[in-house]
Amino acid sequence: MGLVVPIPVVAKRDLIRYKAPLIKAGTPGNIVGITGGSTYAVAFLPSKHSLVVTLGYLTDTDVQEV
Repeated sequence: MGLVVPIPVVAKRDLIRYKAPLIKAGTPGNIVGITGGSTYAVAFLPSKHSLVVTLGYLTDTDVQEV
């Protein structure tokens, strides 16, 4: 198994997913996987309280590399 390096990103827009907390535009996160040809799984850190929200099937319209 190779080394996995998270890629830092920010949310480009508010992201709303069923049963997940709202991820506001500008929230930092890391790409933690690829869920399809050009979609990503991203772990966001929306608060300072150790909460991590992972959303799948995000595209370039949802996140921007920093």
